[in-house]
Amino acid sequence: MRKDTGPTAFLSLFITYLLVKVMHHLIGFEYDLFSEGLLNMKFIIDIASWGIVYAAVYFLLRKLLPRKGATTD
Repeated sequence: MRKDTGPTAFLSLFITYLLVKVMHHLIGFEYDLFSEGLLNMKFIIDIASWGIVYAAVYFLLRKLLPRKGATTD
């Protein structure tokens, strides 16, 4: 049976976007996919930061938000 992860995944993606933008701005990291291309170190750093932040946010939201149909005693 498939679990309902639509709202959690969308919220995780939105929060990840905000956190990565703020984090990159604070450390002065700039990367433009269209002018710098794909195969360089900045691309790897950008993708890694997105992946790490998304995984952390998704995990936290899954733990903190109540699940659909769950009961609390």
